[in-house]
Amino acid sequence: MDITPVIPEGRQIIKAYGAGGFTVNDQHFTSSVLVFPHQTQEWLVTSVEKLTEVSFDAVLKRKDDIEILLLGTGAKLQQPNPTI
Repeated sequence: MDITPVIPEGRQIIKAYGAGGFTVNDQHFTSSVLVFPHQTQEWLVTSVEKLTEVSFDAVLKRKDDIEILLLGTGAKLQQPNPTI
């Protein structure tokens, strides 16, 4: 019996992450990324301190398709500015 989940074609799957970056499907990213169900894109944010409301424009454009927003902050837990 095969219990491998069926993943829809085009679905973005985070396969690995660590100090060297992220591997989403078969593409490796060494920068911050936004991973949406059907698209992964580089995110021009390099630290939590540099987050602004504008940083989330791409997320807000897809807000109806997003159920969970997970914000990774690196090896150390950091809280974004509460006004964002």
